[in-house]
Amino acid sequence: MEKDFLSVLKIIHKKLDKKVKWIVSGSTSLFLQGIKLKASDIDIMTTKEGAFKICEILKDYEIKPIKFGKTKNISSYWGQLKIKNIKIDVMGEFSERIGGKWVNVSKQRLKSHGFVKLGNIKIPVSKLEHHLKSYKIMRRKKDIEKIKKIEEKLKMKK
Repeated sequence: MEKDFLSVLKIIHKKLDKKVKWIVSGSTSLFLQGIKLKASDIDIMTTKEGAFKICEILKDYEIKPIKFGKTKNISSYWGQLKIKNIKIDVMGEFSERIGGKWVNVSKQRLKSHGFVKLGNIKIPVSKLEHHLKSYKIMRRKKDIEKIKKIEEKLKMKK
């Protein structure tokens, strides 16, 4: 992973640690947990209140303020930051439509997450099992390779 990604994660950790509940999700979370892929941005998952608080704490880096958005299959309070030319998506109350019902994914992931050690800090990350479940539910072609890599990694853990 690029040095800039690691330094940005350290900046985020320093500014948010113990101030708000958050986890890294998406491709950066996968990469930190040993999945070989290229991360293009940093996704931060939190609560609705956490999303507003994160953007308040990191106001100097804000490029899109938090607002609610919804598609056919996902909904979230969403905003965007940029630190050292790396985009950071902040998602609060991230929900997926599963079997016709809206399910708050953030709540489960924030309650049951892992950590990855970067030097002397621990970055909270979404568990591989949670990623796998979401990618399978979303059924996007672009996620097929991620699904395979996650399944292989989980088999190795057993």
